[in-house]
Amino acid sequence: MQIFTITDFLTGKQEKWGTDINDGHGGGDLRLIRDLLWAVDKGDELLLTSTIDASIESHVMGFKAEEARLKETIERL
Repeated sequence: MQIFTITDFLTGKQEKWGTDINDGHGGGDLRLIRDLLWAVDKGDELLLTSTIDASIESHVMGFKAEEARLKETIERL
């Protein structure tokens, strides 16, 4: 996950982006764990950068977007 390819599926144009962070998910994993530990240490859930609801919602959007791309349809969330 050090090089990302962004594809415009209408034009086929691709753009590559790179990162030197290689800890998984472009550095996001370490930041999520850091924030979780910080919130637990302070006893404050408001310090969390994401919720399970937001994570589920974003995953569903990604799955539906891929389904729509493959089927060439508009999918409802």
